[in-house]
Amino acid sequence: MPLQDIVKVINERSNNHYAEHVFRYLALQDEPVATLQGALRVVRRHWAERGLPVEQLYMYDGSGLARADAVSAEFFVALLDYMRTRSTAGEAFFRSLPVAGRSGTLSGVLRGTSLQGRVHAKSGSLTGVRAYAGYIDTEEKSYTFAVIINHYAGKPRAAMRAIEHFLLTCVGQE
Repeated sequence: MPLQDIVKVINERSNNHYAEHVFRYLALQDEPVATLQGALRVVRRHWAERGLPVEQLYMYDGSGLARADAVSAEFFVALLDYMRTRSTAGEAFFRSLPVAGRSGTLSGVLRGTSLQGRVHAKSGSLTGVRAYAGYIDTEEKSYTFAVIINHYAGKPRAAMRAIEHFLLTCVGQE
C-alpha cells in the first residue's frame, strides 16, 4: 500500500494501529530495530531541521494515546503551515484529512453550517480531551488552526459544540 494511502487511513479513520506502526518504522532510518526511542529521535530531528518548536512536543507513542503525550497548538499550526507551504507531500497530506460534515472522523462536525466541506482537519480525543487541527478555507481567506481542550468537565458533545462555535466565530461565519 502506498504511504499516502496509509496516511489517509490514519487521518480519516483515526487508525491508531497504523499510526503506531508507521511511527515505529521511522526508527529504521537510523537503527536496525524499530524502537520507540529511535522513532522519537527521528521525528524530533525531522521537525527541528525544519524549524518547528520541538520543545513543545512530548511524545511517548506514535498514536497520541499515551496520557503523557502533549503537544502545543503552536506546534500543530507550525507543522500544518509547513505541510501546506513547504512540503512536497503537502497536497497528498491535505487530501488525507477528513472533511467537516462529509468524511471520516469529521463527518458529524460542522454539519449543516457554513463551514461544512470547508474544514480539513485531524481530530484527536481521549477522555477529557478534544483536539482538532487543520485548515479552514472560506471564499475570503484560508486559515490554519489548532484547538486543544484538556481536562474539560462535561459531555464530549458539549466540548465539540464549543469548538464548532469557536471555529465559526473566528472565521466570521456565525
